[in-house]
Amino acid sequence: MFRPYNRNVLIDNWLEDRALEEDIIKDYLDKKSKGELASQKALSNQITSVNLTTVNDHKVHSGDVIMLKCDGNINAPSPLLPKAYRDDCFVICNGGSAGGITTLSPSNISSFIIKSVDGSPLGSPIKFGQPFIITTLDGANFLHSDPLSYDKAARRSRLQIVDFAPVYNHECDWVATCLNPKFRLETEGADIPANEKIVILNMKTNKALAVVCDFNNKSRFEIVANTFLDSHKAEEDVNHWKIVTNLPVVPEPETTEN
Repeated sequence: MFRPYNRNVLIDNWLEDRALEEDIIKDYLDKKSKGELASQKALSNQITSVNLTTVNDHKVHSGDVIMLKCDGNINAPSPLLPKAYRDDCFVICNGGSAGGITTLSPSNISSFIIKSVDGSPLGSPIKFGQPFIITTLDGANFLHSDPLSYDKAARRSRLQIVDFAPVYNHECDWVATCLNPKFRLETEGADIPANEKIVILNMKTNKALAVVCDFNNKSRFEIVANTFLDSHKAEEDVNHWKIVTNLPVVPEPETTEN
């Protein structure tokens, strides 16, 4: 059979092209992990610090400035890879997308306002089973989750996507439930505690807010809506969230010198 080209040369060109593409991807991932991308630098220049709401009654109120935190399990012994080496995750809003980062300081991208949607006045405690919304500080975007479909899914995990929508609808409604399934009926209607683990569900799909970790980078997260159940039919730790607020300062008792 007549060949107008040399087979070895063609294969070498393919290998060279593939090696160049792999180098470009590695360089991109390396810059992204170090925060050296132009988009990351532009975002970092816009980040400002924010003061969270201080609650004296240890409850979550409508209108509070909060953060959403999923505790990591980096020190938890586990033989399973999916449950090992995960840092703390805080939800952030980057444009219209929702993501997760490891941070300890509240900022304008990691802080949100929680509000009830049933007409309760600002400052009133939000209860288990009571629908609420989570908005950005300017109130322009709402934490939102679409029902899973072929063209609407998280990019890496292909689970139900969570993002920030500019228009409010029923898919932006969320509800909290007690962490322990045995006490959920008893705690229905009780006030949601601040800085304690709870489960947050999307009212439209009844899927729990969750963290999906990238095993190549333990500090890179994808925020999705999916209920991960263990062998006891209870939500796994990736579904455990804290509504973080400032803790009240407890004055130290005065000491009297004799």
